[in-house]
Amino acid sequence: MRLTGRGWACRCLTVTATVLLAGSPSAATAHVGGPPPSDAPYYQTLLTSITPRPAGVTAQVASSGDWIELTVTGPEEVIVSGYGGEPYLRITAGGVWQNDLSATGVLNESLFVDAAALTGTRATAAPTWRRTGPTGTVRWHDHRIHWMGVSRPPNVAADPIHRHLIGRWTIAARAGREPFTIDGTLNWIGKPRLFLGMPPRIALALTLGACVAALLTMAVLHTGRRRSPYPPSRTPARPAG
Repeated sequence: MRLTGRGWACRCLTVTATVLLAGSPSAATAHVGGPPPSDAPYYQTLLTSITPRPAGVTAQVASSGDWIELTVTGPEEVIVSGYGGEPYLRITAGGVWQNDLSATGVLNESLFVDAAALTGTRATAAPTWRRTGPTGTVRWHDHRIHWMGVSRPPNVAADPIHRHLIGRWTIAARAGREPFTIDGTLNWIGKPRLFLGMPPRIALALTLGACVAALLTMAVLHTGRRRSPYPPSRTPARPAG
């Protein structure tokens, strides 16, 4: 199908509008009362040390704070303490067990939890172990390594643009009879300012694209006006007489 000058103008405008809407999803949802963009990508969890490090014990965390993983290949049995200090996980080179009397296991299944739910946790109760893994590696969600607040930390709320140390976290454990800790930090990596609901570079690129499309549209319309919309008439020649 061959487009006229007006058709090309309509297509340019349609493409421009589509690109702008696709590049600004947060701006589109703002009109219908949607939530603001999530801060989750701007929190960073880091594991800094295992102190003192038992033989055959390694650990790692997701930078998002979604999980922590502990691997035991050494000879000693490792017990990880829960939020109330109770035995929570038992790991050996040959398997993983979870204490069914530990409230930590239930709390870790939810993204957010009220710390008051730990009231009455029996840290000294004899554990009831249930086997949950066939190898010496266990991965679990732990509320100690990510931000639990609904609002931003005070230093982040005061300056969300720059990087901040939010705090340090510790998970207590023991290998055999020797206690050790898994330590790390929770950081805010800095959230760039938004323009039209987008990072400035994306907003600038889309704005330049819109300007180019607008200039092309004006050029097509101007060219269409200078051309006659009707073909030249072909009037038969009159016979000489």
